[in-house]
Amino acid sequence: MKWIIIAILACVVPYTYLNLKYRKPNPAHQPYADNKERANVMRLLAVGYQRFALEAVPLPTADSASHPSGPGDVSQSTAPGGLPPLLAETLVEAPQLPTRIITFSAPDQAAADAPYVVSFTAQHPDPTEVMLQAVAYLREDQLTLVPAFERRGSFIRPRDQTTTLRLTLPPGSLRPGTYQVALVGAEASSTWTLQVR
Repeated sequence: MKWIIIAILACVVPYTYLNLKYRKPNPAHQPYADNKERANVMRLLAVGYQRFALEAVPLPTADSASHPSGPGDVSQSTAPGGLPPLLAETLVEAPQLPTRIITFSAPDQAAADAPYVVSFTAQHPDPTEVMLQAVAYLREDQLTLVPAFERRGSFIRPRDQTTTLRLTLPPGSLRPGTYQVALVGAEASSTWTLQVR
């Protein structure tokens, strides 16, 4: 028995030392995720979509209707939920959308060289869902804002939860013109018209 213990120690001790000394500090390479991301980019470009990462900042619920000063508030209308059909067909994997957009606030005009900010409160059915990413998809004059969530933890479905976020589209993402904007939820989305100068 002692020879087995000695053999284990003779392997484990050098392995641990070498692993700790020469391990790369960056996250491990994830070929599946990288290939999926590459396929997404290629498919989006093939049908004419541009993709922009949005900065997403959680807000206290009381701040859900506030946004930086702008020329005016949007005139909101409600649309059926889900991604636009072409975008849904193009994405390799559909994101986990919030159930619905409850309230939101955004200016109806923006400068092309300034960030565009949208604040909203979304309903989602699981408190273990956390904000994964927010992405804007632009095709011609259609701008689709997609807040994506990911479930972490329990598979029990408790009562509905709400999350309040502020999304910021980077400066220079939109050229001057008129855009139809959709903030997407699974069951109900919010749409409005945006004038970019």
